[in-house]
Amino acid sequence: MGASGCLLYYFQNYAHALGGGIAIPKVFWLAYVLWFWYFLPLLLGCDRRLSRQLRLAYWIFWANMLLRVIAELWMMYVSHNWHPYWGIAHDFFSATLVALLWFKIPKTNSLDGIGCFNLQVTGAMFSIEAYFAWYMLSHIPSDNGPVYFVPGNGEHVTIMFLTWLVVMVLTVQQFFLARKWLYA
Repeated sequence: MGASGCLLYYFQNYAHALGGGIAIPKVFWLAYVLWFWYFLPLLLGCDRRLSRQLRLAYWIFWANMLLRVIAELWMMYVSHNWHPYWGIAHDFFSATLVALLWFKIPKTNSLDGIGCFNLQVTGAMFSIEAYFAWYMLSHIPSDNGPVYFVPGNGEHVTIMFLTWLVVMVLTVQQFFLARKWLYA
């Protein structure tokens, strides 16, 4: 993920890829989005130590995100009709889905509690992502095509600080998740 983040940073900022430039904290945020929404659900969904209901919740969530990435990438790079409002709408849908899944999971053991807490963090990330998308829409004008990222110039110091803060909180949460999950 680190190597792909470096490539993304290079292409967006120096090769002028579709979507505009991207700031370093936004690369870290994107890495966490990919981790929480695509890779971690697969790992937790396959962990037989978790209850069947929790694993099923992660698989349902992962299928939802798989459909999103297929539709979003198609709309961005093939049909060229993607708009951040589509992402915001899916963010709210996904936050609701996570909440519904979380309420249906019986917390039968401590490992399920850890997995459920991680699911809650994942759900909260959708509100943060919706805010970031709204910020991008309302604060980053472009005459050069669609904007998919916040650039790393001095105009967006507040959102960069907020992004770094969120990345640090997620890093601490993942450290504790890893310790409890791997050594349970």
